[in-house]
Amino acid sequence: MGVVAANLLSRILGFFRIILEAHVLGGGVYKAAWVLAFTVANIFRRILGEGALAQALIPMLSTTLEKEGVEASRRQLNAIFFWLSALLALISILTALIAVILSNFVTSEHAILACRLIPLLSPYILMMCLVGILSSILNTFRVFFLPALGALFLNLFMIGGMLIIPHFCDSTALVLKYLAYAVLVSGTIEFFMMLGLMKWKKILPEFHWRNIRNQKAIKELGKLALPGIIGSSAYQVSVIVDRLLSSSLGAQAVSALEYSERLVYFPVGVVAVSISGVMLAEMSRAIGRDDIEGMLAQLRLGLRHISFLAVPVTAFMIVFRIEILGGLLLHGKFTQNDLHETAFAMMFYSLGIPFFCSFKIITNAFYSRKDMMTPVIIGACAIILNIVLNLILMRYLRQGGIALATVVASLFNNLALLLILRKKLHCALGMFPVNLALWRNLLTAFVAAYTVRQLVPDLTTHTVLIDTFAPKLLNIAQLALSLASFGGLYLSFSFLMRSAEIPELLAIFSRKIK
Repeated sequence: MGVVAANLLSRILGFFRIILEAHVLGGGVYKAAWVLAFTVANIFRRILGEGALAQALIPMLSTTLEKEGVEASRRQLNAIFFWLSALLALISILTALIAVILSNFVTSEHAILACRLIPLLSPYILMMCLVGILSSILNTFRVFFLPALGALFLNLFMIGGMLIIPHFCDSTALVLKYLAYAVLVSGTIEFFMMLGLMKWKKILPEFHWRNIRNQKAIKELGKLALPGIIGSSAYQVSVIVDRLLSSSLGAQAVSALEYSERLVYFPVGVVAVSISGVMLAEMSRAIGRDDIEGMLAQLRLGLRHISFLAVPVTAFMIVFRIEILGGLLLHGKFTQNDLHETAFAMMFYSLGIPFFCSFKIITNAFYSRKDMMTPVIIGACAIILNIVLNLILMRYLRQGGIALATVVASLFNNLALLLILRKKLHCALGMFPVNLALWRNLLTAFVAAYTVRQLVPDLTTHTVLIDTFAPKLLNIAQLALSLASFGGLYLSFSFLMRSAEIPELLAIFSRKIK
């Protein structure tokens, strides 16, 4: 429960960070430069720090811990920690050198600025990858809550930096430089905090050359992690291609995609994480009993619940996208033109919310059967499709085309996985109730959204209120009133149509309360 609370708090702080970034960096050159530079730093963290490498450590160390004890695990860690640190240090140095070289060839202002920021952020690659690995090690020794708190540091330091730094800098370029330093400070503190936790738990390995030469541990880790690294790397290639293609459209396109993506993935994280974890456990238990129909029943249940929660989010974010972006981002250096460019991308990204959430449930059907490779293979095919669609659609829809390509690729991913699951199980999946619930939720959600759009007054047109309150507060008040009205109307329509998801979710919630 503490880990869930820490992750939720981190997401909330990240959401607040988006709002501050709009105020301080705007939606043009400086935001685009920050996005490109930080994407490079994050890629290796996601592949090596929080991805397959870190996940492979847990079963490997757990087995050694159970069979050979703590000292044997520490000897393994000695070799792993040394060689991974050396590899990550090399990656950090090469990343900085490549950025310096590229700065002599790129011509756009935001790309030049990004190349100057990357060397400042490159040590973050080393520190945060090691933080992810150390967190996995601590999880192996049943230390969960304190490592989860470490994720808060980046958001806290960036929020603090954006609140303080602009008051002491006369240019936004200088603000970016000091924000990069703030990121490094946060990574350093988090790294030493993890080392302190390991020393406190008496699992910090001591340096011994004989342990460093433990080639068996390195080979075992590589064998366990390599398939996941390949899958994660393929996805990160897609991320890089998206960023480069959007950069070719201009700085505003990069910023628009980043803001809209971050806003869309906030509800995706909340909805998908809250359901997928429970579903994986239930599906795994059913497979353990050789109950295929029980597993499929949980799959259908999860998809119906995702549909009930994600579809109204999609409807609200599409219909009220201008109000959402205006209430949250339209201030400081974020202009009206930035708003409309971001709203255009957000309209397409929002279409993918049900698919992004459903992916978490569908992959659980494979993971519960210990089939890890099928989602990786289909995911790689979806990435290729995404890149091809990017090149086609961006010609006509600019950043909206890149967002739409992501949505179509996600839909393909889900449908392909369901077809393969049906073939592997040699039986029908029984998706009629899921499809019926999807169309019902689409109808009720969009009817409710457009009804509220017509009925809720535009508070900013009332001159008396404008004279009394700031227009910014009126935008937020209108957004809150629209959201409350929409939620009430959607639930009312769903109740009248006798949606089974309402009593099911209420029952789940009441059990958690007890």
